[in-house]
Amino acid sequence: MAVYSFMSTNRLVILVILVFGGLPSFSQSNYTDSLENLLKTPIHDTVKVWALNELSREQIYGSPGKSFELANEALKLAEKIGYQRGEAYSYRVLASISGTTDRYLSYSEYLEKAIKLFINLQDSVGLGNCYITEAVVYDRQLNFESSIDSYLKAIPIFRNANMPERVAVCLNNLGFVYYQMKQYEDARESLAEAIAINESVNNTSILINSYSNLGLVLTQLGDWDEAEKYFEKVIQLHEALKDNSNPEAFVETLIGKSQIYKARKQFEEEKKLLDEAKRYSEQFNYMELRKQTYLRLSEYYLRARSFEKARELLNEFVIIDDSIAQQRRQNQASIIASVINSAKLESDFEKARDNIDKQELVIAQQKKTLIAVALVGVLFFVLLILLFMSNRGRRRMNRTLAAHREAIDIKNTELERLNQTKDKFFSVVAHDLRSPLNSLFGFSNLLVKHTELMSKEEIKKMGMQLSESVANTLKMTENLITWARSQMHEEHTNPETIDVRTVINETFKIAVEEATKKGIVLQRDTDEQANVYADKNHLSLILRNIINNAIKYTKSGDQIIVKAVEENGQTKITIEDTGIGMEDEVKGKLFSLEGAVSREGTSGERGTGLGLLLVKSFVEKNGGSLSVSSEKNKGSKFVVLLPSSPS
Repeated sequence: MAVYSFMSTNRLVILVILVFGGLPSFSQSNYTDSLENLLKTPIHDTVKVWALNELSREQIYGSPGKSFELANEALKLAEKIGYQRGEAYSYRVLASISGTTDRYLSYSEYLEKAIKLFINLQDSVGLGNCYITEAVVYDRQLNFESSIDSYLKAIPIFRNANMPERVAVCLNNLGFVYYQMKQYEDARESLAEAIAINESVNNTSILINSYSNLGLVLTQLGDWDEAEKYFEKVIQLHEALKDNSNPEAFVETLIGKSQIYKARKQFEEEKKLLDEAKRYSEQFNYMELRKQTYLRLSEYYLRARSFEKARELLNEFVIIDDSIAQQRRQNQASIIASVINSAKLESDFEKARDNIDKQELVIAQQKKTLIAVALVGVLFFVLLILLFMSNRGRRRMNRTLAAHREAIDIKNTELERLNQTKDKFFSVVAHDLRSPLNSLFGFSNLLVKHTELMSKEEIKKMGMQLSESVANTLKMTENLITWARSQMHEEHTNPETIDVRTVINETFKIAVEEATKKGIVLQRDTDEQANVYADKNHLSLILRNIINNAIKYTKSGDQIIVKAVEENGQTKITIEDTGIGMEDEVKGKLFSLEGAVSREGTSGERGTGLGLLLVKSFVEKNGGSLSVSSEKNKGSKFVVLLPSSPS
């Protein structure tokens, strides 16, 4: 099979490993998650264009509609900011989406615009990628000669640019085109070179296709033993890659290997492979592969004299063949429209002739459909009876499953109750720590993969955003570590007599930069000395977390006032802000692990939600108490009471 490949897909997580001491490797779904998280953060417009296009191309096969919306959004943003390279890439992604969904008129328009922009930008690599898109669409249209010409234009571009992965993509697809044209020696030569390159760079996503394609070629050449070796490599890679494998290449391998078993008269092994191919091709709705599988299975059952099963599969074959033929009729119409548009044909005679040709194709297909319908009619009544019996059995099975599910739900409820505290802690880590890590990964990926396409100013802006993201994540990590230590009773209290004003001043020095950046006024309303008898590190953490929390939930022009006064043997420290406040429901969960997943700040800040848990814990460890009052949109007030002297 041929594959679309837009660019190198290295998944680099070196930056995150260096900062946090190691994380699991990222899969394709992780990469998609990192892009989605990156788009939720404030980023430069040019970076956003790249991220939207990257996310769009990741979803071309799984969600073409969503992919089209993302690429269109990227195009509009690129046009708005005058970013031509972003426009060119967006047009190419849109062309690829249109080509894979057989909308050839739109495809030709988008690709023509992409090519013109890449030529104006003197971007040979972008032009080479357009040639690949063009070649794949020609292949879908069964225009093999034009497909080969496009690949042969792209290969020298990527060789000169020293891009072996792109060369390997072209050679793999070129080999499959030769295979479809029955030029097996040319196909073997092209695929052997593609495999050598992919093995040298460990590009498994393309390698599995190349192994499968070469196995199919060797089967046609009669070299069954060598073909079987490559089919086995596909199966091993499929099991190793799991969700990141290519199921289409796997199904083609199962069908190809089954034909080797058929030739060796190992019919039971042939059937096992075809049954598995049928299951996968139906799961992913590979129309052509379903058609092949039904036909080969019906041949098996005819040999085994299981005529009822053979008729059932032939009926499926006729239905799927009719669907494919109908799709081809629609494709023919799109292809004709595309050719007319790109060549700007003005002759009414030529248009009329094209319409006549199309009508003749429709008439021929209708005759074929009538014959198929006549065959299907004979089996229709039997099929209805089988469907009725199958549905009745399925209803009985559903009732049994519902009873089992109810019992399982009761047990699950009990288990959830027993594990609630543990699960909540892990949800805090997963929700609030993973998100910034994904953003860091998305930033680093874009920076590594597109550095040569960005200006120094763009790189500098991304670097500054990376630095801010790392700093914020380190703050969250510090709270997590401190909280974990406090839960393991590793935090010791060393009380001493402290002038609160000193600790307030130290905390203001740390917080003033962030407050100034948001336009918030920090004010200390404490002139007289006010002592507390507490652990100084704990007191610093208490004030730092409450003041940082106040900054997070206040806006430009708001105030944060800190006061401290001794009264009745205790020192009362008040931190009051004029920010957005909170609802009673939020306030009620403020000091419980249940409410530990934090809200976003007024500038999109994130945290673990453990800060106030730490504050309450450390206040109580030092013999004090903590209270809070708040009203939505009017602000919040935290009051800390600590001993003024040793008791």
